[in-house]
Amino acid sequence: MDLASARQLLCRLASSRRTRRNEFSASLPCEWRPLQCNHPEHGMFFTDAGAWDFICELLDANEPMVEVALDVPAGGTGYVMKPSGGPGKPKLYVKLQIHQNAVLGRSFHYDEPQPDRRP
Repeated sequence: MDLASARQLLCRLASSRRTRRNEFSASLPCEWRPLQCNHPEHGMFFTDAGAWDFICELLDANEPMVEVALDVPAGGTGYVMKPSGGPGKPKLYVKLQIHQNAVLGRSFHYDEPQPDRRP
């Protein structure tokens, strides 16, 4: 699926509570932490619903988005946006996945350097 089509589908799915999810499972892990992030415009902490509204705004505004290969599930496709986190804050990291006629919120947190996980 091309990025323009993915963006339209993500926007449609993210705008409805019936077709958006962010539950953690071993087969579809997520790092969904909007309650720990401030909205870049007004500085208030996000709610879960507010995070989805923000995602829809980003998609509608054509926020730059890249397609990424997912490690879990192997061969899956994710879509990543890194919008501004606001003054003095790192960028936000938002990763979405289209799965079974729904959009999964796989990540919503500040874009932080990943720790070195080698033994």
